[in-house]
Amino acid sequence: MRVEGPRQEREIPLSSAPLGSPCRITRLAASGLTRRRLLDIGLVPGACVSPVRRSPAGDPTAYSVKDTLVALRAEEASQVIVLSRLPSTNHARPQWR
Repeated sequence: MRVEGPRQEREIPLSSAPLGSPCRITRLAASGLTRRRLLDIGLVPGACVSPVRRSPAGDPTAYSVKDTLVALRAEEASQVIVLSRLPSTNHARPQWR
């Protein structure tokens, strides 16, 4: 039997998303050429993205976007704002599943 606490959705930078957690892009904080590059590789609002692997040094990180693996440095990933389902920080009663 698995006990799982409540989850909440909240906006975070893609660079803060835990590995393996599916996220939905809500907006891009980048501008200019960086914004154009992010849009060109498929990081558009509404798209699903998931952090897959981090390099041993921690930067860059590989992300799965539309059946493609894309590597982004933390500086770029921090400009992609996503909606992520994270465990709640409050101490509400756990839900049984």
